[in-house]
Amino acid sequence: MDPYAAYWEALELEPGSDLDAVKRAYREQALTWHPDRFPYDEELRRRCEERMRHVNAAYEALRELSEGGAPAFPEETQAWRPAPEKEEAAPADETGWVERWLATPRPHRAEAPPRAVPAAPIPAWASLGNLAAALALAAAALGSLFVVPNLSWVTQGQAMRLLASPALAYAAAVTVARGVWEIALGLGLLACALNPVLPVPMSLEDWRIFNSVTPVLLAGMFYLVSKRR
Repeated sequence: MDPYAAYWEALELEPGSDLDAVKRAYREQALTWHPDRFPYDEELRRRCEERMRHVNAAYEALRELSEGGAPAFPEETQAWRPAPEKEEAAPADETGWVERWLATPRPHRAEAPPRAVPAAPIPAWASLGNLAAALALAAAALGSLFVVPNLSWVTQGQAMRLLASPALAYAAAVTVARGVWEIALGLGLLACALNPVLPVPMSLEDWRIFNSVTPVLLAGMFYLVSKRR
């Protein structure tokens, strides 16, 4: 029996290969089985370390043999034979180990929570108090249709528009400054509808319905804006 059979087998060489073939085989085995290639898989790393012990012993023995020396025969290399079931789990080529390494769960640093972007400061003129005052003025102007005696509908309607439209326009600007764009759009449309320059033609009864519903709508808008910030 060839006393060097275990060495040739460890380097996957044909018996009698020259020194250059031994060196090439050792480099190939080291590239495939180096433990540092599997830093996050303890089992693969342990098996690679065991395999490299046999590869290193075989290389030293065959190198001395090729140079004319008489190498010793370590028991671990003599007794070692690759187990087929273990070879299947070990990396067989240069590409498979990359996929296995990427699929292996490994510790990672906890990511810092995203920093909250500070909200833009609200100007003093856009306070909730100013918004409430503007909406209350507009609601009072609309409600005057039910309180003030209807001596002159045209005069009363014009006065109502002169008060309500600017108050609603100011309220729309306040909600824009506070970033509540959908409420600002609704207030802007109401301000346009009540403008005194191009009045919307409506009958007195229609105005009564409009003026009774709009204050309730304004109260709901104020509630939504107050809850937003």
